[in-house]
Formats: sequence, C-alpha cells, structure tokens
Amino acid sequence: MLHPRNPHTGRYDFETLLAACPELGDFLRAKPSGDKTINFADPAAVLMLNRALLAHHYEIQHWTIPESYPCPTVPDRAEYIHHLADLIGEKKSTRVLDVGIGPGCIYPIIGCQSYDWKFVGSEIDPRAVESALKIAGKNPTLNVEIKHQENDHRFFESIIGRSDHFHLSLCNPPLYMDPQEAQQGGSGRKVVNLAGRKGPRTRHSGVPSHGLWCQGGELRFITQMIEESAQFAKQVGWFTCIVAKAEHLVPLKRKLAGITTAETRVVEMGEGKKRSRFIAWRF
Repeated sequence: MLHPRNPHTGRYDFETLLAACPELGDFLRAKPSGDKTINFADPAAVLMLNRALLAHHYEIQHWTIPESYPCPTVPDRAEYIHHLADLIGEKKSTRVLDVGIGPGCIYPIIGCQSYDWKFVGSEIDPRAVESALKIAGKNPTLNVEIKHQENDHRFFESIIGRSDHFHLSLCNPPLYMDPQEAQQGGSGRKVVNLAGRKGPRTRHSGVPSHGLWCQGGELRFITQMIEESAQFAKQVGWFTCIVAKAEHLVPLKRKLAGITTAETRVVEMGEGKKRSRFIAWRF
C-alpha cells in the first residue's frame, strides 16, 4: 500500500483538479464509460495534469519544466517524502538537502507544504537550475535555496558549508549508464507514468537524457555518494537515496559496512509492480 499520508491514492478526481487548474479542461476527454481522462501519451496533457496536481494538493500556482526534461511523477515523489518524515520523526526547523533538485523542484514543493521543511537544492545542470529558480521565485510558499553544483563528481562539497547542518539529504539518482541505455529504457523510474499501474508509460517530449544517466549508472552514483558522505558525517543526520534496482542493495550495504556507519536502513515504498525503495545511513 501507499503511505497513509500520501494524498495521491486511487483514481484522479478530474473535476477537483479542473477546479484547481482550468487549463486542464483543454486536455480532458471521455472514456467509453463516461468517466473523464487525459491522453497519457500526450506530453502536454501530462504536464498540465502535473500542474493541476501541484495546484490542488500543494498550492503551487506557477509550475512548468523545459520540454526536453522527463516529467516527474508527483505521487512517487510524495511517497519518498512521507517515508522520510517517518525516518526523522518530528523535528523543529527541519533542514533538508535535495541532491539533484531537477528543473521541477518537486521534492521541496511536497516537503515544504506537507511538513514545513526548509530545503537546499543542488543541481549540476545550469538549465535545470534556471528552471528551479523560476519556480521558487514565482511561488513564495516554497522555502528553498538552489545552488549550482559546478563539480559533477561531487555531491556535498561546495554545497554544504562549514556551519551547515541538515537533518537529512535525499536523492533520486540517475538510473542508466549512458544516453543510449536511457533511450532504450525510457520507461524507467524517472520517466512519467501517471496513467496508473495498467496505463502506458510515456516520455516527456524531447530526448529523455536529462538526469536519467551518468557514467556507471545508479550503482556507481550511489557508491560515490556513500564515499563522500563520510566527510560530512557530523553535518547530516540521515543520508538517503532511492535505489531503483533491488540487486544493487547488497553491494551498497557492503560499501556502507566498510565505512563504519552507525545505522543503515532500507525502506520499501509503493505497491504492486511500482514498488521502490530507498537506502538510508547515518554515522
């Protein structure tokens, strides 16, 4: 089952979403049963659905992303945030580091509205930084500082200052090893699948490579993050990262055991075939 605090359960209430975002009406169509839906193969329709979800559930009135970027799955992002809240418990003035905030600011949007968290978001892609800055600037309820990570081989260096402390860090890492694999596996974790378990998986328009791949893929990415995290052990309460491939858990746990962490957890999320997980560690 989905997390009990995740509001994105069941079917989409298109009447409610239409009230929050009237532009969604241009993309609604009738099913043979008479119920309303959208064409989930249409990137513009999916983008508008996201805009409606963010307006209704999170009071975000201005949101978009550049065309060539995969459209984030809001329900999945919310699942991660609510499980993270369980991990750290109730804390005052919670500060969160989002490693790879992306162009849509989705994790800060959900975390700020749901728990009043304060975010710092890092990003290596200048175009994504520009998009995230625009979203933050147009939505005053968002408490997020966005930083450009100029060194694409580092996660925390130059982002976490000497006096900084974060209750947790989060990350939705690249899955694929190169652009070709990202193209072939375009139905992966970061590619939009808002149609539900039985619906089609579709890409946002353009080349789906932004944020989807890195040299060495997911395993190398998280391994390097674990290595660097030891340098910031006293400044971050919990380090966390989504792990899309379950077979990566064994080598990641082995790596964490080798750097003497105080605690390691694997938290399962989602339901049915859409199950995912994140790994968490602290020193």
